[in-house]
Amino acid sequence: MDKLSRPNEEAVRPCNYVDLYKNECITLDLEFMRAMATTSEIDHFGLRLGDVIVTKDSETPDDIGIPTIVDYTAPTWFADTV
Repeated sequence: MDKLSRPNEEAVRPCNYVDLYKNECITLDLEFMRAMATTSEIDHFGLRLGDVIVTKDSETPDDIGIPTIVDYTAPTWFADTV
């Protein structure tokens, strides 16, 4: 996944560390950055209703494992850092 557009990729809205850290719930009203990903990446990392995602790393141990829940299934939501 990156910001470059290639013929075999689709536009996605990746959910990154800050999105997880600052929100208890991933909802439709959140603004995500834009990027591109292949269909297999989207299938593997796509976010769906009820998914619980957590921060996997951080600069301090207190910020590792911060959870949030996905409140909506959107075809372009993509787990960037989880």
